[in-house]
Formats: sequence, structure tokens, C-alpha cells
Amino acid sequence: FKGKDVESMIGDLYVNAKLKARRRLEREREEEAQKVAMDVVYHAYQREASAGITRAGEGGASGIATTTEVSEETTNSVANEADAMIKDNDAKTGKKSTTKKGSKSKKDEEEADAAATAAAENEVDDFGHLTFEAFEAKVAKGEIDTVLVTIDGTVPKDQGKGKQQGPMSPEQAANNILSSLWGGGAEGAGESAPRVTVKVRQTLKDAIPFAKTEALRKLIDDGSVDRVAKTLCEEEGIIFIDEIDKVVSEQGGQNSDVSSMGVQQDLLPLIEGSQVNLKDGTAIQTDGILFVCSGAFHSVKPSEMIAELQGRLPVRVELQALKEEEFRRILVEPKFNLLKQQQALLQTENVIVEFPENGINAIAKVTAQVNSSAQNIGARRLHSIIETIMDDFSFDTQQFEGKTVVIDEAHVMSKTKSMLETVDLSKYLI
Repeated sequence: FKGKDVESMIGDLYVNAKLKARRRLEREREEEAQKVAMDVVYHAYQREASAGITRAGEGGASGIATTTEVSEETTNSVANEADAMIKDNDAKTGKKSTTKKGSKSKKDEEEADAAATAAAENEVDDFGHLTFEAFEAKVAKGEIDTVLVTIDGTVPKDQGKGKQQGPMSPEQAANNILSSLWGGGAEGAGESAPRVTVKVRQTLKDAIPFAKTEALRKLIDDGSVDRVAKTLCEEEGIIFIDEIDKVVSEQGGQNSDVSSMGVQQDLLPLIEGSQVNLKDGTAIQTDGILFVCSGAFHSVKPSEMIAELQGRLPVRVELQALKEEEFRRILVEPKFNLLKQQQALLQTENVIVEFPENGINAIAKVTAQVNSSAQNIGARRLHSIIETIMDDFSFDTQQFEGKTVVIDEAHVMSKTKSMLETVDLSKYLI
């Protein structure tokens, strides 16, 4: 944080808290937003259906594929009602319907006609339009996903008109990300920013999530987001300050830096508990925020920090060096570990890479040995070890195209033999 306002970390925490708060509120209102979205898209679908029927009546083609289906269902419904009227008339005049051998009885036919009429009435209303329940069923089955509908959407008024000169600061980048996601800035622009309504025409499958996003934008106001974000920031906020030893200098030494002492003094009120006023006027109390600081402390000691800062960081933990088993877990447990990255990288060159168990164990073993004999840089050592092992395949991929490469224990040991023989004698000098 040398040369940077240390209070900016509270602003970064508040930005993340607003994003988390909005997501939490969206989960609470998701069901309501889904109903609103379905209603909006349903009415848009009905408008397209009506326009399609009108064009068909004028001799044009129908604008929606399902309009023909609805018309057929309406025709069948009318035909069924006509049959029912004829049968009722026959009953009044005393006529009897005869049935042939093996055919359905009059009662069965009436029940079937009544069921068909009821089904048609459930699918189509008095105006020949698809009912909302039938529309939901067709959406769930994906029968009308490709139908085009036009709905209203909102976009920022100045979208695409801003001109960004030079590189963006982290705060500007965060604001732009939130603006693209939620239609507002990170410092409370949100719905208060000018927005214009535009017509958006897209498939029904894409229109529903778009309408849902618009519904959530209207259901969730910025005031609620700010209140929840402030609570999250003050009660659940965690700030991790890495490389804290870089702002600690040996007191009275040649490398003593006045700015290092200044950064520690700036951090002190935040960790002690104070009120930080952000640019949008929000006041954040830091009393309940958890501060975690870490550092290697190779050239300095934690005791060389200013006494007040040491007192505000009472819990001190010293981590042990990574061992062979930890290196092996790092290689296999992460979803996108280093080994999978190498496999995916060479797969683009049509080279299949396999890492058997003995090869993985050998990589972990060599990494632990090199760290113990040379400077211990932790898990960063895995990068240099794997790059050394994969050196030939990375630079001469054309020779291995279409082949399978096995990185076993023998290959690992042969490629890292020189690294194991090199010992850093400086660590043994007094």
C-alpha cells in the first residue's frame, strides 16, 4: 500500500459486499421475478400470435409457427361443439343413434367428445389464444423456444458513448463490471442512473431470462442493496493484507524507510476500529471487520512492527514449510491443477499427456527436495519443476504430434537430476 490510500481497501470490500447483497436479494425475489417474466413474455407471444393470425387472414404467412396449431385446436373445438349440438338436437326430437357392431356406444362417444372439448377449452380461450397454463407447459417442454417475440428492455442512456482514455484504475474496472451486470456503478449509480427503454426482439428461450433480469432490476431498489451491503461489510467483512512484512523496515538500519512507518500508522486506525467515509457518502465502521495479515518476514521480524499495530494483531501463527504430501495434494486436488493445464495446453497441438501415479509422486518428491536444499519458495517451485519436465514437449511439439507422452518417475528424475545436485551453500554460511 505504499503510495496508495489504505482506506481504499474498505471501498473494495464495500464493492464486493454490494455484489453479494444484490445476489442475496435476487435469490429472495427470484420466484416473483420469474412469474413477472413469464407474464411479460406471454403477452408478447400473444401479440405476435394475433399479428400472425391477422396476416394469415389477409393472405399472408403466419408470423408464429404455433399459430397454425392454435387455429387447428380452435377448429377441432368448434367441430366438437357442433357435434354435441347435433346430438342434443337428436335427443330433443326423439331420434336415436344406431351403433354398429364393434363400435363405441353413444355414451362413450359423448364422454370422448366432452373430454376433447374440455381439453380444447383448457388450451385455448374464447378469443382463440393460448391460455397462460398451456403457454407454461409448452415453454417447459421447449416446444416454442425458437419463436421470436418483442419485449421492452432498459439500457443505460449513455451506453457506448463514454470514452475511456488510458488504463483504468481497479475502482473504475470494478465499477464497469458492476455496471455491465446490474446496470449501475459500484458506488450506488444503479437504478438512479438514467436509463432508456428499447425494443428487444429475440427468441422466446432468450427472452425469458432477459425479462427476468429486467424484473429483478425493478423489484430490487438500490436502497435495499446499500443497506444489506453495509451490514455485510461491517459484520461479515474480511480483509486479507498480504506481504505485510514489506511495510516493515529494520528500525535504525540503513534500509529504514519513512514511508513504511507511515503505512503502518495509516493501517492502525482501520484495524483498531474507525469510521471510513466512502465516495458515495456511505459510512463504514471497521470495528467488526476481521483483518488478517501475512508475510514471509525473511529480512525483518514481526517484533519490528510498531507496537500499537502488534497489539491489534494478537493472534500470531507461524506456518510450516510444505512437505511432499502437500505438494502432491496441490497437484491433484484443485479442479484446474497444473497437470490438467499442461494436458489441455498440449492437447491443442494434438499431443496426449499422461501423468501416472509414480510420476506425480516423483514431482512432489523433487519439489520438496529442491525447496529444502535451495531457497524455499513454497508451491511456486512446482511451476519451475513442471516447466523443466515438459520443456522438450513444449518446444518440439511437432515431433510428438498424434502421440501419447507418459510422464513417469524415470522421466521426472532424469530431467531434474541437475536441479537436485545444485545446493545453495549460502544458506549454511554464518
